[in-house]
Amino acid sequence: MLVDHVVTATVATVRAGQRVRILDPACGDGRFLVAAAEAVRQAGGVAELTGVDIDLGGLHAAGLLGDVEAIEADALVHDWGSRRFDVIVGNPPFLSQLASATARDGGSRFGGGPYADAAADFLALAVRLAVDDGGRVGLVLPTSLLTARDAGPIRCEVAAHATMEWFWASRDLMFDAAVRTCAIGFRRGAAALLTAAGPSPTIARSAGADFVRIEPVAAPAATPNDHWGWLIADSHGLPPVPPIHAAGTVADHALVTANFRDQYYGLVGAVRDDADGPPLITTGLIDPGRCHWGERSTRFAKQRFDAPRVDRSTLVPFMQRWADRCLVPKVLVATQSRVLEAVVDEAGAWLPAVPVIRVVPNGPESLWQIAAVLTSPVASALIAEQSVGSGLSAATVRVSQRTLGQLAWPAGALTAAVGALRSGDLAACGRAVDAAYGVHDETLYGWWWDHVSHAAADRRRYSGAGDECG
Repeated sequence: MLVDHVVTATVATVRAGQRVRILDPACGDGRFLVAAAEAVRQAGGVAELTGVDIDLGGLHAAGLLGDVEAIEADALVHDWGSRRFDVIVGNPPFLSQLASATARDGGSRFGGGPYADAAADFLALAVRLAVDDGGRVGLVLPTSLLTARDAGPIRCEVAAHATMEWFWASRDLMFDAAVRTCAIGFRRGAAALLTAAGPSPTIARSAGADFVRIEPVAAPAATPNDHWGWLIADSHGLPPVPPIHAAGTVADHALVTANFRDQYYGLVGAVRDDADGPPLITTGLIDPGRCHWGERSTRFAKQRFDAPRVDRSTLVPFMQRWADRCLVPKVLVATQSRVLEAVVDEAGAWLPAVPVIRVVPNGPESLWQIAAVLTSPVASALIAEQSVGSGLSAATVRVSQRTLGQLAWPAGALTAAVGALRSGDLAACGRAVDAAYGVHDETLYGWWWDHVSHAAADRRRYSGAGDECG
């Protein structure tokens, strides 16, 4: 049972007679508190339980109000003063900030971006409330927290004050809600951080409903956006990325931009198959190195089109200006894929639908270089690792404006890669870009090529899945 697994891993060693202060900041019916108290009792210790919830009805129904210091409040805004706890466990609420019904007022209070799940705030609070000398935290969290952009500052703060010790995840849905979950354990304190300052600590891992032990993993020194995707990358079939030779990032060579709701709704009503304006390119029309406009039908604004064009005469002024900015030589990148899928618009003739990302080079010499870099095993694996678990399904990754801009640029020459891509030889392009990164890894290449060679079949199967504004 997940509760028992989290509690056992978090409580750890208890001395006989030791008083252990235990907090569940979103306690519900108190099941984590009950399990933690029993673990402490069996070890010969004495548990002091504190449970917080905006509604204490769960504790009341479970008959626990007399055994627990019950605080009816929102733990995220409660005044904790100098109180600290030895053990903090629980399953805080997963509240997406994209939904108006659950969005917080005023954004994250713990440093996260405006769209950070509320569960990230509970993690930040738990680490802050753990005692400095060995306080332990074990929480059930949404898997998306591992790589979500707006949770990045919270992951950074947590890593600065505590060491991750164990991790559990399941690719199957464990609860009624359609959210994939994980559980993470941390230890706060000087001793833990001294260990982290030396060789990377090894994190114990388990997986699935049976909590089967899997290969431990060492935390990398640093990752873009402070992501924790490396915890689940291998379980999603991603090969490890060898050390690379990099010189800057994609953002040093191009402007990476994404469109949002304003552009989406600004195009609605202007798209027709019989219009005479620029072609509209959706995510479903992009495969590695190739655009299928006019060859494959696609969806936009809940309609299906065979060859969608934009009637510019119907666009309002701000959309006219947007179209002018878009109709330049660029690289267009799909946003829901198994590997990076990018195509060159050399003539600057296409308009990108939402949520297609456009990459506009700083100079004409960079146009095909950018597309080549994005058509490589290393680039795909780097993006996949820092976004794994955040896509529409467990098998897809979410490509964002930020992750593309932060993507490492290879230090080596790209002449051979550009030539291969121009001629349509994706395999040679991928190998040449990897060589420019200083990487020669057949496992990595095989993973990438398997997805590239199946991209067309996957795109037909999921045609239009990522072409609506969420």
